[in-house]
Amino acid sequence: MGHGLGKNLINAGFPLAVVAHRRRDRVEDLVTRGASEFLDIAELAEVSDIVIGCLPSMSTIENVLPEVIARARPGTILIDCSTTDPATTVRFGVEASCRNVDMLDAPMLSGPQEAWEGRITLLVGGTAEVISRCRPILDAVAVKVIHIGELGSAHTVKLLNNAITMSTTALLSEVFALAAKKQVDLRQLYDILCDGYASSPRLKDLGRRVLEDDHDIAVAIDVCLKDISLYTKLAVDAGTLALVGQAARNAFLLASQLGHGEENFSRLPQVFGSLSGSKLVSAEPLHGEARTR
Repeated sequence: MGHGLGKNLINAGFPLAVVAHRRRDRVEDLVTRGASEFLDIAELAEVSDIVIGCLPSMSTIENVLPEVIARARPGTILIDCSTTDPATTVRFGVEASCRNVDMLDAPMLSGPQEAWEGRITLLVGGTAEVISRCRPILDAVAVKVIHIGELGSAHTVKLLNNAITMSTTALLSEVFALAAKKQVDLRQLYDILCDGYASSPRLKDLGRRVLEDDHDIAVAIDVCLKDISLYTKLAVDAGTLALVGQAARNAFLLASQLGHGEENFSRLPQVFGSLSGSKLVSAEPLHGEARTR
């Protein structure tokens, strides 16, 4: 997701500096587009007016954000676009405030392709004054910016959104595996589901990936596990039920424990199928186009 954010910030004319996390190819692409590269996050924080984090795991967030806060200059703004625990966001916000650093939580809706094309929605938590100062940056990467409320509130709403997405993914994976076991035509099933109340953007995306055997990384299973785990924690802390959320968490946890954590979420139906003794067979591309794999 951060790759697309960076590209759109450069295209909008903002000077950009980046720190590599895992994907060298994406950093190198941004550098060819005009970004500068720092090897150390603390050094980047020292010279930046706005620091944007788009981080994949809670451990990375816990390691990176304190370093940014500790080294940022007074008046710096820290924008966390990760999907994370709202309580953690509030805690970091207090630490940042003590150093006269402002903070926003701004998780994204949609996926890497939408981020690349500048078509995401940003949910934003924080003060209206800080959001106003960041508005040109936010508008450069998103088609819609929604102020949810105080710091941490946007991460709460993002977890609610992702709970639905991840639970839908888990149930669809179970359904596709059962359909394959019963020798149901998966293309026909997909078309039927898309025409009824079961239809959703996740159905259309997951179904296409299953039918076309397209498992290029969009969101890894371990990232899905992180998000749904944060949702169930949110529910437990609030004293509400998380029966469906916990079931979805178990599905992603199982896939991760079986060694699929770094694979795309679209592998989940195949994991279910292999455990159920069924095989999901890919079909021709949905729109008849040739695909290079």
